[in-house]
Order: sequence, then C-alpha cells, then structure tokens
Amino acid sequence: DLCRRTDSLRMKGSQEAGAMIPTAKDLTIVIRSVGERTEALCRRLLCDALQTEDIVTIREIPFQKALRRSLEIGIENTRPWTLCTDADVLVDAAAIRGFLAGVAAPPSGWFSMSSQCLCKLLGRIRPGGIHLYPTALLPAALHHIPESEESARPETFMMRAMDRLGHPMIIRPEAIGLHDFEQSYHDLYRKGLQHAIKTGGDLTPSWRRLATTDADFRVSLLGYRAGRILEGPLQLDSSCYGAEIST
Repeated sequence: DLCRRTDSLRMKGSQEAGAMIPTAKDLTIVIRSVGERTEALCRRLLCDALQTEDIVTIREIPFQKALRRSLEIGIENTRPWTLCTDADVLVDAAAIRGFLAGVAAPPSGWFSMSSQCLCKLLGRIRPGGIHLYPTALLPAALHHIPESEESARPETFMMRAMDRLGHPMIIRPEAIGLHDFEQSYHDLYRKGLQHAIKTGGDLTPSWRRLATTDADFRVSLLGYRAGRILEGPLQLDSSCYGAEIST
C-alpha cells in the first residue's frame, strides 16, 4: 500500500539517503521508454555500469504519466534513492559512477540531482540524462507533477516546484553519456517538432547544414517545420506526431 510505504520512507528520513555513495542495492532504477530503438542498449549499459539486472522499464504515455509512475515505483521499493532516465540516453559507465560519487557534495535537503549529456540534435552538452532523487521526498513531489497543458517540461516543472519549497535542484557538471543518437525516424520527427516549441533560438540553419550528410537531421527538420505551424498545445504523447514517418 502506497500510504504505508510513504510512512516508512518518512521514518527513514534523510539519514539513510546520507552522504555515502549509492550502489545498486540503494537504488531503484527506472527507464522510461516509448519504444525507442535504443531501449535495450540503454538498459544493458546501465546494467553493466551499475552491476545489476534490477532495473524497471516502464512504457507510459503521456510523459506526465510516466513521470508519476516512475516516482511511485521508487516509493514502492523503499530504497533510499530513485534514479530515472529515458530510453534515448546511452550512459558511460565511468561517468555515471562519477555522477553518483557527487551525492555527498550538494547541500542537505536537496530534491534532485541531474547530470548533463551530449545531445545530437542540439549539438552540445546540455542538462539531462540521469535524474537522482532522495526517495523520502518523492511523496511530496507527486503533488507537483503538472497537468498536461501546464508545462512542456513536466520533470523540470516538478523540480522547480520542490526547489521553491526549499529542496534545491542540482545540476552536476558531468556529461554521463549520449542523448538522441541512433533514434528511429519516427522519434526524430517527433523530437524535431517538440524542439520547435520547447527550445529557444532557431535550429534550422545548423540542421540544414547537417542534413546534407545525415538523414537524421533531414527528418528532424521536417518535424521542426511542422512544430512551427502547430495549432494548439504541444502533446507530450509519443503517438501524437509523425505517423507518416515509418522507418
């Protein structure tokens, strides 16, 4: 029962989620997937890096539902830490171990510690990839997951809400791996469309240049242009866009 597990976590408090470096036995690890081509590889790299097969993969849409379920799984498992990632992230073993070693550095009471990653579509290192949460704070965080039309970035919305309550959000300097490499054309079209709405600046000049030698950017550019003329709010549901892109 979720309520009993919540009470148990409150009793454990922050002592269990202390300054020691988390190992696999301390972690609930959740991969959030929408059927990405890299789902199996994402899991294998995490298994190898953290020396465990105890990883949960969920397939929930829209993303708000996946976010909620990933936190609920952390609460249900009652381990001190909950680590979430998406199936389009490919981690480096040494980098993720270095990321976890940073647990002792942030101030007490923090809610989220996020890594950075090398994003193919943005062409740079950016925040994202891995999100680590003290499980004891997840019951409170569930109340700050936005409704579908409140935010195009539900996880960041939740982190900022907790930050305002005095539980800081930390972004580590480490790049722990790759993001959006080796994705299907269907997913790249959808990601291009989402970038048109979620990402500042104009990505078309760089994508047009890269599209001459890389079909990933040709497809992403089609989605980006569709996003520029999209009517209505952005839907964070992987089934909503790109049905015409089949390979």
